[in-house]
Amino acid sequence: MDRALLDFAIELVEEAGGLAARRFAEAGPSSGRGSGTPADVELEELLRARIGAASPTTPSSARSRACTRGRRAAAGCSTR
Repeated sequence: MDRALLDFAIELVEEAGGLAARRFAEAGPSSGRGSGTPADVELEELLRARIGAASPTTPSSARSRACTRGRRAAAGCSTR
């Protein structure tokens, strides 16, 4: 097991969890409709930025962004 990768994952989960908890407390639960709340977008951007900075070879293409913004079928993404 790569200890540095595990430490990074734990740090990232703690950071994202803290952000999610703060946003939930500010806005309350979402209705569950639509492609996501502003907090969802903020969390996604945080995760992409931190993972991208830690691993420059991680893809960050327009297609992958489209897959997370509710345009799955049009971008040819998994629809699960």
